[in-house]
Amino acid sequence: APGPEISAAAALSCFSFFALEHQGDFDVRWLKGSATATIFEPWRTRLEAKGIEILDGARAEEFKVSPDGRSITGVVASLQTIGEKGKD
Repeated sequence: APGPEISAAAALSCFSFFALEHQGDFDVRWLKGSATATIFEPWRTRLEAKGIEILDGARAEEFKVSPDGRSITGVVASLQTIGEKGKD
């Protein structure tokens, strides 16, 4: 799949597989638990605590940036799930 269609979880999974195949080439520190439980769920909890709404299955189409370009102020999202492109 093209890079823009790969989720962060899938990319991390691919990296983990690659790192396992080339352990001698990396100074790797492995997670204790799944990437979802260790990274994504705590991150989601913190974002939601700040009032950020998470839209499961939505694709980010555009990021709105502050006038100074230093922060994201909004996201335009499509509720079309990755892999369902072209379906009604």
